[in-house]
Amino acid sequence: MTEKELQRIKERCEKATSGPWESPWVGNHPDAFIAKYDGTAIVGVEWYDFPHLSVLKEDAEFIANAREDIPKLIAEVEKLKKKVKQLRKKIRKIDEMNDTIISTMKIIPSRPKIELEDINFTDEWEKKEAKK
Repeated sequence: MTEKELQRIKERCEKATSGPWESPWVGNHPDAFIAKYDGTAIVGVEWYDFPHLSVLKEDAEFIANAREDIPKLIAEVEKLKKKVKQLRKKIRKIDEMNDTIISTMKIIPSRPKIELEDINFTDEWEKKEAKK
């Protein structure tokens, strides 16, 4: 999702009627409406002889919950995008440090590998003690 797409979704969300919304489903009747908790209609349905909108209960619940769900999703996307940006900065720093280490290693002359078994620590300690 691009920043522009996210911004458009956010703008549509901000312009919509404030929430939360609800879908007051009555029995098993296939007609419903979406309203604010204070009763203000968002999507109306007219019954009887007037044209009406028929909507499935699950669709009405989805629409009603979208008013609360979408802002939460937008906030989560923004938070994650910010975290990704921070992590990319850290990765760049680590890459720079690795490059520095590799460059430094190239200029240090190689030395013979010394094994611990090759060092007689007792002799070295005795020499230091003898000098005292």
